[in-house]
Amino acid sequence: MKKTTLLALIVLAVIALMAGCKKSEIVIVGLDEAKNARIGVMTGSTGEALTIKRFPKAQVKSFDDIMDAVAAMKSGQIDAIVTAFPAALQVSKKNPELGLLSEPLDYEDTAIVVKKGNGELLATLNRIIAELKSDGTLESMKKRWFKPDLTPYEEMDIKLPTEGKPLKIGVSATR
Repeated sequence: MKKTTLLALIVLAVIALMAGCKKSEIVIVGLDEAKNARIGVMTGSTGEALTIKRFPKAQVKSFDDIMDAVAAMKSGQIDAIVTAFPAALQVSKKNPELGLLSEPLDYEDTAIVVKKGNGELLATLNRIIAELKSDGTLESMKKRWFKPDLTPYEEMDIKLPTEGKPLKIGVSATR
C-alpha cells in the first residue's frame, strides 16, 4: 500500500495518500520518512522556507496553488505537500484517499496588523480577542470550522453592528 503525505502549516499537519501499491514509492507515516521525499510547497510561503530548511535532502517543488500540488501528488510526481492546516484539512475531507498525520511539522502564529498610531483599534482588537478566548467562542469556532468531515457547518445567528465606522480588511484569496 502506498502512503504519501501532505504536510500542513499553521499547525503544520500531515495528510497521507492511502491508495496505490508501487513498491518504488516512499512510504510516509511520519515526518522522519519525509527527509528524502519529493515535497510540494506553495511558492513564497513560510512552508516553502521551512521545508527547505527542515528537509535539506528532499526534492522541493514549488507550486502557485495548493491544488496543483495535490494533483501532482495524486499523479505520483511528488510524495508530500507542506501547506496550512486549514487547507490540508479541506483537501483531506474532499479527497477520501488522503488522511492527516497527527504529527505537526511546526506551529505558525497568525497576526493582525494595525496601522501605526491607531492605538484605539489595537486596544479594541486585543479586548475582543481576550473576550473570545475567555468565553469559549474561539474554541467553539475552531470546532465549527475545522471539522474533520463534510457535514454541513452550523450556521450561527450573528447580530451585525448597525452603527460605527467600517473596518477595512485585506486578505489573500489564494493563500
